[in-house]
Amino acid sequence: MSRTRIVNGKYTKVTEKGYNLYSEGNTNINALGLNNLNADKDIHHGSAVEKAPAYQPKDSVNVFIGMFFDGTGNNRYNSDKTYYSKINSGETYYKNDTVPQEYYETIKDPKTGKQKKIKISDRDSYWNPYSNVAKLFDLYKEKKNPSEDAKGNEDAHPEYGNYVILKQYVEGIGTKQDKEDDIAGSCAGRGDWGVIGRVEEGIKNVIANEFSNIPKGKKINKIVFDVFGFSRGAAAARHFCNEVKKSVKYDTVMWDEMDIKMGRPKISYVSEHAGGLFGKRLRKAGYQPVGDTFTIEIRFLGVFDTVVSDMVVKENIGYKVAGVLIKNPLTVPYSIAAFLGQASLQDIKTKVSGLGIKKIFHITAYNEWRKNFALTPTEEGYTISMLGAHSDIGGGYAHLDKYTAVLDYFDVKVGDDKTLKEKEKIRQFYINQRISTEKEIAFRNAYDHVKKLQ
Repeated sequence: MSRTRIVNGKYTKVTEKGYNLYSEGNTNINALGLNNLNADKDIHHGSAVEKAPAYQPKDSVNVFIGMFFDGTGNNRYNSDKTYYSKINSGETYYKNDTVPQEYYETIKDPKTGKQKKIKISDRDSYWNPYSNVAKLFDLYKEKKNPSEDAKGNEDAHPEYGNYVILKQYVEGIGTKQDKEDDIAGSCAGRGDWGVIGRVEEGIKNVIANEFSNIPKGKKINKIVFDVFGFSRGAAAARHFCNEVKKSVKYDTVMWDEMDIKMGRPKISYVSEHAGGLFGKRLRKAGYQPVGDTFTIEIRFLGVFDTVVSDMVVKENIGYKVAGVLIKNPLTVPYSIAAFLGQASLQDIKTKVSGLGIKKIFHITAYNEWRKNFALTPTEEGYTISMLGAHSDIGGGYAHLDKYTAVLDYFDVKVGDDKTLKEKEKIRQFYINQRISTEKEIAFRNAYDHVKKLQ
């Protein structure tokens, strides 16, 4: 687009504040007489800025949001209640034999105010320290009030404009504050504690809790996300990106025959705002975009070891095989359970290519056993594989004075040589990786699935 201004006489432009002129090409000033540059102070020459500030309408705000989806079995609130209430610092270690395998704790129900007992095991979210997602949430700086100077006038940042920075933490899959963990029950990704449920919860909470800082009189110029996640929380983070990048949909008002003959144009209107469920809830809450619909960008996606189909679930001290939510796991063959689990995960969108995400960074676990714990790779961006197992990368292993490696398995029928060989193959993997010695690793029949049915 070009613009030419020709003036036969004198041309004067007066501004009360500064006057900035940007060009992505060359700027030429020609005069048959003198070119005069005058200033009360010095005249400076320097390097050009890489990008001119984007135009932002008056009485609008740019919203930067950090979304943090915690991992399977990770919950910072439950960690605070148990793990961090009994440990003083990151340098202090629990004695392994002092952590009870299972016990009941009395807590106060936040809704009813009544006391209730919940069952906690040594591998639940209550005994996990913070994951790296929770730590990143704490480090993400907020700025809840739109930019203003000392006199209350809008004072736009040269890069971010008039802006706020918000953040939202989302509890890990299979956990809920002050409630018993349900890792196996959420394995299929369904329900309020599953992947899709947590994405919907995150959208609901960030609008209800964080957007309340933005005056309704300010229109939203653009929304920029930074998204983080670990394990199935990484899958939730990627599903969230797919949701908020859904395009606007328009419907057209159909005119009657007379209007068509008169050549009157049809009127289009927004039937579904950009951003999918996020855009829908944002508009319902009374927030208005500058244009027809919301402008949504994803600046950064950072995920730790994405696992969507986790038939094996990481826990604080060991591993267990977790089947899908079925009435009687003892009568359903493992292969059928795995198939049902895969079918129930098809609605989870983890593809990140084509979403226009500025930067993608995926850290994966180099030493993880992958046969029943498959990595879900990213198609774009950077991927780096680091030494360690799943929660060495995403965080959440308890600090113990000594570590007893335990492998939990569904009970094996007598004479099932194939499964017994598979169990030994898994055990040898940890020994060959020098994670443990022959004497330091063994199977334990925990029968967790049986306990769930009682």
